Amino acid sequence: MTPAPLHRATASPKPALIEAQAATRDALTAFIAERFAEVYGARLYCYLPRLFGLHGADAELLAAVGLRSAASGPLFLERYLDDPIEAWVAKRQARPVSRQQIVEVGNLAGATPGALRELIPMLCERLQVEGFQWVAFTGAARLCNGFSRLGLPLEIIAPAPIERLAEHERAAWGRYYDSAPSVMLGDIGNGSRLLRHQQCEGGDPLAALARVGAP
Repeated sequence: MTPAPLHRATASPKPALIEAQAATRDALTAFIAERFAEVYGARLYCYLPRLFGLHGADAELLAAVGLRSAASGPLFLERYLDDPIEAWVAKRQARPVSRQQIVEVGNLAGATPGALRELIPMLCERLQVEGFQWVAFTGAARLCNGFSRLGLPLEIIAPAPIERLAEHERAAWGRYYDSAPSVMLGDIGNGSRLLRHQQCEGGDPLAALARVGAP
């Protein structure tokens, strides 16, 4: 009798973080806008210069995020600050810090909260490869708490009140500012090391992000 062939289970392909090009940028902005509209009733009009999509099987879009190097010009979040972002970092480091070392993250959106569990470590790795040392972004307290549960503490450096926006901009943000967002700062290298250490110990260090629900 000829033995039946063995069928090995095929591992699912890992999601890939891919930077949008001109032909794919519109799909990412539409995805981000839909999530902000769903969660906050916002009509998003501002997108960061570089957008990345987290793509799963069959190129399904799972999450998106935007980046802007502080070296390229003023950051959106600097409208909430009384001093340039590098001054805030330098004050905490007690040494000069270049804007080339700082990146703004924004337009964070996930098809599900759990999608961010896949996105965050890939993003940290990408930022390190590009030479950034500090990440700054605006988010609600639940986002900061989610990262803290990972052992990746973020420092809240300033509130982000809606009054810092021009009056004609405010209505478009819907309920976003009801969550009392803040400007947060994180050490990219330290965050990557902590994630790798926790993953080597066999745990699921990103489980906390499933409860963050950031759009």
